[in-house]
Amino acid sequence: MNLLALTCAFVLAADSCVFAGPCNEPDLGTKNNPATSCKNLLRFSSPRPSAVYWIQPPGAQTPFQAYCDMENAGGGWMLLYAYKHRGGDSFPLVTALPTDPDGYSHQLLNAYGISSGWAQELRFYCKTSNHNRVIHFTTKNRNIIKTAYDGKKHFGIGDWTGGYSTQDDHSGYLPKATTNLWATQQTTPGFTDFPFYKGGTYHWGIAPASSSGRFECDDYPDNYKQSTIHRIWVRE
Repeated sequence: MNLLALTCAFVLAADSCVFAGPCNEPDLGTKNNPATSCKNLLRFSSPRPSAVYWIQPPGAQTPFQAYCDMENAGGGWMLLYAYKHRGGDSFPLVTALPTDPDGYSHQLLNAYGISSGWAQELRFYCKTSNHNRVIHFTTKNRNIIKTAYDGKKHFGIGDWTGGYSTQDDHSGYLPKATTNLWATQQTTPGFTDFPFYKGGTYHWGIAPASSSGRFECDDYPDNYKQSTIHRIWVRE
């Protein structure tokens, strides 16, 4: 191994994000040179802007475009759900990987064939015009992560109420206040409808088909007249 290769190997082992010269890969994240994840992009060149990049995680047959948040909660997050709801509107859910944090769609990891052990962490965020509280937390709970793959219920109440980490702007009662699970009208809902909530009090809700449309963030009831933002991110 030559001196340059040894230097690169040493820096990678030290988990540094500072590279120079030939060690850097400026085209990483393009269609011809997809990264294995948003987090992988930061390992080879940091800082990088939050933007759409090409990635191909283990198990994925082809590369695909994903929006990567490179700035919040340590960066390296792939956008999985993004529902920006304008108060009073009620549109059907859209199944597609969102490439804009202010978009209106979601996707499951199994849709790309991504290996079951790839996802290590999820980040949940929502806010509403109905109040000033914000839900913003991360979790490494494997039961919750399984739902990000196939959209099925793998979790219990305890998976939500413990073991998570809040971000600096988190001020919501959920997920700690969770007492109910999985009120749904979807065939494979994942985190749409009401995956975790406190009945009649605090809800996470992405449910345009329910009661003329319900979009709720740490509140209740039927707040489709309020404007909301729901986002879920995944990181390896």
